[in-house]
Amino acid sequence: MLRLPPTIQELHKSYTRHHLTPMEVTRFILDQGAASHPSLNAFLQFTAERALQEARRAETKLREGSQEPFLGVPYHVKDMFDVRGLVTTGASEAGLDRPPAQEDAAVVRALSPRGGILMGKTHLLEFAYGETHPRFGFTRNPWNPSHSTGGSTTGGAAAVAAGLGYVAIGTDTGGSIRLPASYCGLVGLKPTYGVLPTEGMTFLSPSLDHIGFLTRSAADMARVWDAVRPRHKPITPDLGSLPSLRVAVLEEAWSGVAPEVEALLPEALAILRDLHGQVVGEVSLSLESRIPPLLAILAAEASWVHRENFQRAPGLYSQGLQKRLKAGSQIPAVSYLQALEEKRRFALELRDVFKDRGVDLLLLPTSPTGAHSLEEEVPDRDFTPYVLRTGPFNLAGTPALSLRAGFTAGGLPLGLQWVAPWGREDLLLRLAYAYERATPGVQARKPPGALF
Repeated sequence: MLRLPPTIQELHKSYTRHHLTPMEVTRFILDQGAASHPSLNAFLQFTAERALQEARRAETKLREGSQEPFLGVPYHVKDMFDVRGLVTTGASEAGLDRPPAQEDAAVVRALSPRGGILMGKTHLLEFAYGETHPRFGFTRNPWNPSHSTGGSTTGGAAAVAAGLGYVAIGTDTGGSIRLPASYCGLVGLKPTYGVLPTEGMTFLSPSLDHIGFLTRSAADMARVWDAVRPRHKPITPDLGSLPSLRVAVLEEAWSGVAPEVEALLPEALAILRDLHGQVVGEVSLSLESRIPPLLAILAAEASWVHRENFQRAPGLYSQGLQKRLKAGSQIPAVSYLQALEEKRRFALELRDVFKDRGVDLLLLPTSPTGAHSLEEEVPDRDFTPYVLRTGPFNLAGTPALSLRAGFTAGGLPLGLQWVAPWGREDLLLRLAYAYERATPGVQARKPPGALF
C-alpha cells in the first residue's frame, strides 16, 4: 500500500522528484477515507469531484514550475464552514435542511487558490457545542478507537492523525482546536482573536470563536499560516530562528493533572534551557474564576445564534443541546454584560503579565489527562474540567498552541500548551518547531495504521 510523506515539505519533494503526483495522493486519500469511514467516522462529506479537479490544477502548476508552498496539499474543513455547493450541517439534524452554500468560506478561499486540495468536510460536536448528535455518532481516536478525539473539532483531528490529509481547518471557542490536538498528538494553533476573516463560518459564540488549524508538525503549521496570511512576511523561511524567550509557568494549571502530565513540566523546562530560553518564574491567573464568564458568554451567544432555528424545530437538536440552548436563553442581560466586562479585565491582566513582567510565553498543560474513553461522552455532561486550561485564552483572545510532548502509559498522546501575546503567532511556531527537533523520539511515534 502507498505510504504518504509525513510532512508537506516531504510531499513537495515527492512531487518535484516525480515519485508521486497530486492526483495519486488525492485518489489514495479518498479511497482510504472511504474505507476507514465506518471505524473512524471522521468525515461527514467527501468532496471527491472538487478534490480531483484541484489535483489536476496542481499537476498543471507543477509542470509549469510553480513553487507555491501549499501546492498539492490535501486538507479538509470542519462542517462549520461553507463549501460551495454543499450544506453546512454543523453535524446536527437542525442543519440538514439548510440550502447549499453559494460561496466558499473565506478561509477556504485562502487555501484552495494557493493549490490546496479540499478533501471534504469533517465531523464535529453538534454545532461545536459540547454534544455529539446521536444521528451522526462519535469520531474515534486513531491512537485507540475506544477513546475520544476531544471536542469539538473531532473529525479533523482524527483525519490528520490518521494521515487522511495534512491540514484540518476548525474552530476553537473554549479549546476545540487545542484539546483535539492534545488527544491526537497533533499541533493545534488558535490564532489571535479576529485575525482571520470569518465570512462563511457558522458561529457558536461570536465573542469567543477563533478559526484554527491542526497539523502533524510545526513546520506544516507554519506553511498553513503563511498561506492564509499572504500579505504578511512568511514565517517558514526562517522558522528555525528562535529568539531568546522568557517563559513563565502558569502555576495553577499544573495542579490536579495526571502524574504523566505533571512529568511533562521538568522535561519542558530542561528543553527550554537547552534552547537558551529563560524561565522567569511562576504566574497565577485564577483560571477557575475565568470559566463562569466564559460559559455565560458562550451560552447566551449560542442561544442567540440559534434562536430562530431552535424556535422553529427544537426537536432536531440533541437533547443535551436543547438543554444548553434553553438555559442560555434565560441568562439575564446584566449577567451577560458583566461577563463581557470580566472578559475585558482579564485581557488587561494578561497584557500586564506580558508587558510589565516581560514574559514572552506562558507554559501550561493543554489537558489534565490523555484522551478519555468514549464511555465518558455522556449527554449534557459538564465540560468545565475540559476547558479550564484552554478556555481562558478564548476569553482573552490571545494566540495559543498545543504540541505533542509525551505519552500516557497506555500510549495516548499528551500535549503542552503555550500562550503568546496578541499577534505573536510567530513565537509559538518557532518555539514549537524547536521543541519538536529537541524531542525526536516523541515526535516519531504515529498511530496504528496511519497512512504516512
